[in-house]
Amino acid sequence: MELLDYKSAADLYMRILEDHDVPEAKINLAEAYRKLNDYTNAEYWYQQAVYLPEAKPIHYYYLGLMKQRNGKCEEAQEWYSRFLTLKPYDVRKPQLQKACDYIDQLLVKSATATTTEPLELNSSFDDLGAAFYRDGLVFGTFRSPNGSAQQYLDLYFAVMTPDSSNSKGFVLGTPEKFAPQLNTPVHEAIVTFSRDETELFFTRNYIVEDESSRETVMRLEILHAQQTGPDSWGKPQALPFCSPRFSVAHPCLSPDGRRLFFASDMPGGFGGKDLYVSFRDSAAWGPPVNLGPNVNTEGDELFPYYAEGQGLYFASDGLFGLGGQDIYFAPELDAGEWATAQNMGYPINSSYDDFGLIVHTDGTYGFFTSNRAGGAGEDDLYYFRKTNIDTRSRTQLRVVDAATGRPVAGAGLASSCEESLVFTDADGNYATLLERGRCCTLRVEVDGYEPHTLTVCAGERQEIPLVALPEQTPIQPKILTLTGMVSDLAGGAPLQGAVVTLLANGCSAPPPAITDAGGAFSLELQPHCCYALRAEKGNYFARVLPDTICTDNWGEAAQSTLNLYLQPFVATAATVSTTQQTSGDFAMGIRTDHQNDTIPFLLNLYYDLGRSSVRAESVPELLKLLQLLTDNPKLIIEISSHTDSRGSDEYNLQLSQRRADAIVNWLTSKGIPAYRLKARGYGEGRPVNKCEDGVPCSEVQYQMNRRTEFKVLGASE
Repeated sequence: MELLDYKSAADLYMRILEDHDVPEAKINLAEAYRKLNDYTNAEYWYQQAVYLPEAKPIHYYYLGLMKQRNGKCEEAQEWYSRFLTLKPYDVRKPQLQKACDYIDQLLVKSATATTTEPLELNSSFDDLGAAFYRDGLVFGTFRSPNGSAQQYLDLYFAVMTPDSSNSKGFVLGTPEKFAPQLNTPVHEAIVTFSRDETELFFTRNYIVEDESSRETVMRLEILHAQQTGPDSWGKPQALPFCSPRFSVAHPCLSPDGRRLFFASDMPGGFGGKDLYVSFRDSAAWGPPVNLGPNVNTEGDELFPYYAEGQGLYFASDGLFGLGGQDIYFAPELDAGEWATAQNMGYPINSSYDDFGLIVHTDGTYGFFTSNRAGGAGEDDLYYFRKTNIDTRSRTQLRVVDAATGRPVAGAGLASSCEESLVFTDADGNYATLLERGRCCTLRVEVDGYEPHTLTVCAGERQEIPLVALPEQTPIQPKILTLTGMVSDLAGGAPLQGAVVTLLANGCSAPPPAITDAGGAFSLELQPHCCYALRAEKGNYFARVLPDTICTDNWGEAAQSTLNLYLQPFVATAATVSTTQQTSGDFAMGIRTDHQNDTIPFLLNLYYDLGRSSVRAESVPELLKLLQLLTDNPKLIIEISSHTDSRGSDEYNLQLSQRRADAIVNWLTSKGIPAYRLKARGYGEGRPVNKCEDGVPCSEVQYQMNRRTEFKVLGASE
């Protein structure tokens, strides 16, 4: 899976499931089939996965997505609704609430304004990632010079010759290898050129050993080369922000040569792979800057292409659209900001993967890559032409205070050309693309100002002055109320006295709420504000809601009650008898020390025989513990390691201590203070069953004693 060989991964997971019922194998098998665009098999395995205790909300979403790909939109809507019940503030909510209607809109969005057709140069192998160069195209392909397949992508070039008898207005010559000195026995593809075509940037892969897992993984890097002659290039050099710890790929150089856009899974992003930009000062490239939430999502954003004076085209699977990867366009605002990304719709997008779009400087035509049905190979290159030339123009508005000229942030814009209410950014700006000749009626409303109505047309730049309301008639902000209930995860009983706190982002937060005898709480929220929520109570782990609550996306959430469950770490009558656990919480262990009521929690860690270092598959469990310690910054815990009774007492004691020490060392390396962690190896001294020295037991019984746990010792001041 890490090496992106999903076919081999699927075969291996199937072999595992022939003999063993392994939940992780079912989930990853669904993921592998989704990546392979095998929607029938993916739907089947996601249908199995959603009923597993290990299922996550995203699996509900993917099951809906697979059903939709298989023509079952009504069934898909049911699973989208279940997903939104668990993730009520997901950014895709407006589209997922009426998914079938939204898909219908995308299918007709550009159907009459754009034509597409596959290129005649496509082979039976993958052909992808076209770039304009001289009088032709450079692209990546698996073909070899003799027409057979090869194991890696190389760069090829095809000359484009004008031909008025052709529907495209040109024909493409036979592709030939481009810059042989750049091609090596690994993948090279996705190239971008400077305006004068004297320098290029391209993507190459290499294999490294992952620092945490010691497994070999594939990384991608961007290389830069200067032209040394008419058809020759100098030795390519990796860009300074490339790293063996993550991938950087898919470069796109802005026409002025000052900005390089690219994709990366470097730490600190919004999701799997995000889009970044680096600025060039003289000959040096600056640190990568994330393009922000209007472009990036929790999914993958790839293949950026910057169109001068317009904005950014890119592919994403983190937004809801027609296929796995859809192509989007984000208009560029002033000061390097981006307007909300818009789906390009059919026929640019399909129910398959569509990506790598480039547009000619005249804006009338371009190329993209797709693995849609009807092509010559897997990935194929497609040509598109706008049948209504220059159909869209960038329209920009700036809302200001009429008296002071200062920008008005968060002003609501209700437009006859928009499906929903939109808002100005922190600098009072809002931009969109409108069809040439189209005009819209716009009503601007914001608390403290008189409403303003105007007409704006495509291509205009308007400043909208708002007149402040007289002080004697202030407009009271609309108060929204968040209601919820906090309960004990173990027994389900409501928790009285739990503290629920909101942390506001750029606005005022209400005082913390204390739950009543029924576990209920309510908090008043301000409009146009986002909050992070935290619930806590003594002897319970704090719960930090993973999703931000934004009142602009309030919708149905205002009528629903937020149910929060806190996990106790001190035994009560409810925890002694219960076995109830939910996905994302730690399973309770068996108490062997009855001198106190502290609950031990099991860590699902795996070790090689006699070794103290955890295996790669244990990293997600350690990350989950790291998150718990981050969410509970005052807790002091003991990491306890135990062995079975086989082997000498002294050896088992030393082995268990080394294992506990290894976990503490890992946590401290991630920033957890050492004073909050105590490593304790108990050897075979605290079995949870009768498997002591001299007592024959089954392997399952021995395994119960070979465990690693943690428990709360107390809290710092």
